[in-house]
Formats: sequence, C-alpha cells, structure tokens
Amino acid sequence: MTYKFGSRAMIFDSHTLAVPSLRLIGLLPSDLKKFMIPESARIPMSQSEKDKATSLLERECIADFPEWRNEIALLREGNWKAEIQSLSCEQHGFIAKYLRWKLVHGSYI
Repeated sequence: MTYKFGSRAMIFDSHTLAVPSLRLIGLLPSDLKKFMIPESARIPMSQSEKDKATSLLERECIADFPEWRNEIALLREGNWKAEIQSLSCEQHGFIAKYLRWKLVHGSYI
C-alpha cells in the first residue's frame, strides 16, 4: 500500500513517491476461501497486525478504493493471513497456474 498511496511519514512528498497505477496480484484475503486454502497453510494474525488493518480501514485514501477496503475488511474479520507460498501445498505448479488465472481474469486490485 505504501507504493500505491505513499508513505504517511513522507506525506509531504507522497505525490512524487507513490505509484497510483500499481495493482496487487498476490494472494488476497478473498482468495483464501475462493481457492480453498487449508487452515494449516494459514497464519494467525498478531494483535498488532489486526490493529494495523483496523487503522488502514480508517484512512481516507482507502475510502476511494472499495476493492482494497473489502480485502482489508476480510483480512481483519478472518484473523488469518497467508503467503503466496502457501499455494504450493496444493499441487506442484499451482502458484504459476494461480498467477496466470489472476492475470487472465483480472482478479487483482
């Protein structure tokens, strides 16, 4: 998110540092259910991560991006996160298939 919206610490220069056209293609919270990622591959969120998600939902910049807001809300409600490596537990080559699917179907934010 820092790349897309800029850093709060560098707010005075965010317009030159941010990349508004940036898209996130990685593993989204909504993908956990969609791709049936097993709980054994999920990571519980720490309290500081939950607090960070809550804080992100309160930021003005997120209000203009409902897809981001929805994903952050799902993350906060689910109390789980996962790394893209967790997709490798499904089957050999699944990560490449997953990323190809995301690109073809425009399933990124």
